Amino acid sequence: MTGIERNIFMDLNPCGKWLMVLSKFSEIKEMANLMSDEDIKFAETFLRNIQAEVEKS
Repeated sequence: MTGIERNIFMDLNPCGKWLMVLSKFSEIKEMANLMSDEDIKFAETFLRNIQAEVEKS
């Protein structure tokens, strides 16, 4: 979906923003399915460490 298409879609559909979020979420889930368990564990650990750093600052 191009930027122009997205803008039109958003104007026509007040729920468009949520649909965009959901479509992004499903893309992320598909990517996660392609990742190995080790990759997912690494990503989870990495995100936890970043979150801890952000909370400190």
